Amino acid sequence: MRTLARSATVADPRHPPGDGLGALFHRVRGYVSDHPRAFDALLAGGLLAASTVWLARLPNAGIGWYVLQVALIAPLVWRRAHPSLVFAVITAFAFAQWLLSYRLIADGALLVALYTVAAHQSRVRALTAAAVLEVGVIIESVSGILTDTWIKSLVFLSGLAMAALLLGITVRIWNDYLSWLVERAERLELERDQQARLAAAAERARIAREMHDVVAHSIAVMVTLADGAAAIALTNPVSTSETLGEVSATGRQALTDMRRMLGVLRAGETDGALAPQPGIGDLPALIGRVGSTGLDVELRVEGSTFPFPPTAELTVYRIVQEALTNIMKHATAGGARITLRYDRPMVHVSITDDGRSTDRDGNGNGKRGHGIAGMQERAGVFGGTLRAGPGVDGGWEVSTTLQVEPAPVRP
Repeated sequence: MRTLARSATVADPRHPPGDGLGALFHRVRGYVSDHPRAFDALLAGGLLAASTVWLARLPNAGIGWYVLQVALIAPLVWRRAHPSLVFAVITAFAFAQWLLSYRLIADGALLVALYTVAAHQSRVRALTAAAVLEVGVIIESVSGILTDTWIKSLVFLSGLAMAALLLGITVRIWNDYLSWLVERAERLELERDQQARLAAAAERARIAREMHDVVAHSIAVMVTLADGAAAIALTNPVSTSETLGEVSATGRQALTDMRRMLGVLRAGETDGALAPQPGIGDLPALIGRVGSTGLDVELRVEGSTFPFPPTAELTVYRIVQEALTNIMKHATAGGARITLRYDRPMVHVSITDDGRSTDRDGNGNGKRGHGIAGMQERAGVFGGTLRAGPGVDGGWEVSTTLQVEPAPVRP
């Protein structure tokens, strides 16, 4: 059996492959996702450098300005781990700056902190942070220091705050969508692997049933024939030779059946897949092989036959084969009767014998074998239940009723 599935790594939509600027963007984004603290440190360092260059041009900037600038920007290093706390700390330093009448472009850290809250925390916290920042914007605008009118200042600063808020919310929605895609891909991969394992288990069970039916039946026939040949070897050499020929023919047939089934397991071999499976039309040949062992088998057909799928025919054949095998292995029967009764869309199958009513599926140590269980599984595929036990008139009986869908008749 060929490998049904091969485990594959789920492609992460956040790190798609590609070339050019798109690939560069995704590689940078992947680095940011994998090393958030390092990126935040670079961001804080860049903002601090730009603010320092601007602050160095002010003639009245003292040491306190530089210290407050560092206090405003440094918390950004921990913005992803503690978004709300970092926003609160930066807001506190910004308020202290306003009280000291300092004017620093390091106030841009407030926008970064607001963006982080909106991108990584709940919408309620994001709106609360935006409201707090808007209060600061109103206070700053009323001071009338940035522009000639407080209205212009209010519109400008409020626009920056709104842009940071909306950008953070948009990024959060996008990240949630990507996370859903990754989770869905992983779930689909898991379901695919589970289906592959189930299919592989079902295929192994099917092959095991087929191997059991072929090997067990053929060996039972060969053992019975060999025992018969040994019993008459000295008294009837001619019959012994004929019986040994039957043993050889049965063995070759068993090998052919095994090659046909095992062929599908080997790559490059298609003969096994193309060879037809046995059906009801092969029952006379099966009865002939069993009859050569000395068991008198009668086939009785009742009702009008109708076409049905080859899988159903294979099921009927295997049930009859297994029942006859159990008769040869576990009973001292002289005769058996196979009855097929067609009652469209039902097929009734019955195999009876005149042997002793003992457990026909034992293996000699009190444990159950796989024969009856295999027949029950086959019958269950077509909605049937199988009965195996003492017959009404003595002996042993195996019976089942299969509900089959009639195959379409070709014109």
